[in-house]
Amino acid sequence: MIESNGAVDVDANLDITGLVIDADGAVAVGTGTGGAPAADNLVNLTVTSGGTVTLNATADAAGNVIDAVGAVTIDAGNDIVGGSATSKSSGVTAIAENNIDGLVVRGSAATLDAGYDINGWRSGRAAPRALTAGSDITGASIDASTAALTATDSIVGSTVGVWTSATLDAGGVISGSNITAKSGSVALDAVYFISNTDVSAATTVSLDAVYDVVGSSVLAGGAVTVGDEAVVRSLHTTSIVAGGRSTST
Repeated sequence: MIESNGAVDVDANLDITGLVIDADGAVAVGTGTGGAPAADNLVNLTVTSGGTVTLNATADAAGNVIDAVGAVTIDAGNDIVGGSATSKSSGVTAIAENNIDGLVVRGSAATLDAGYDINGWRSGRAAPRALTAGSDITGASIDASTAALTATDSIVGSTVGVWTSATLDAGGVISGSNITAKSGSVALDAVYFISNTDVSAATTVSLDAVYDVVGSSVLAGGAVTVGDEAVVRSLHTTSIVAGGRSTST
């Protein structure tokens, strides 16, 4: 265990595993600062900090529990797996070259960026959330003020609850998801299909899919637009209830 009244900086040539850090100042692990070696894997670390926390792994960051007053940054050359990251007064940024799996995030804002998939991600606190995946976003659970999900391939099995606006943009399909905007709007854009997805918004809803919108339901306090930017090939087994005008192109 490392306890410090100030800052802590820990580096290793290979892995750092099971380390407990309690510091009043900023904590940096595996960053290779000052010419030190950057760590390969960061596994099962427990970090408490009165400042910021930065974790950098050239391979995996797995099972780490971070509780910080300031901003939290996790950067992995391979995967970020499990664990949690909490920032009491700032945001959390997680970047992985491959996948982000099962990370729990709490903070005033959260930004996740994965080269491939984001799976089983959960967030709490009503703050902005931005997820970007080079492949799929699967099983995300989001409670936020606003949310923007962007996947090069598909967004599947995700639950998004926001206060103002939610935007989902998929290069493949949006499927099996539930999207709610308590006081604002929802916009879904899929290159192929929107299927088996339930949408509820206090104001407007926009659904865009080059092919079909199928097996879904929409409840909107304002207008509903289907095919705002793309001509939807078909709209079937889908229920739409709108407080305003409903338009399909």
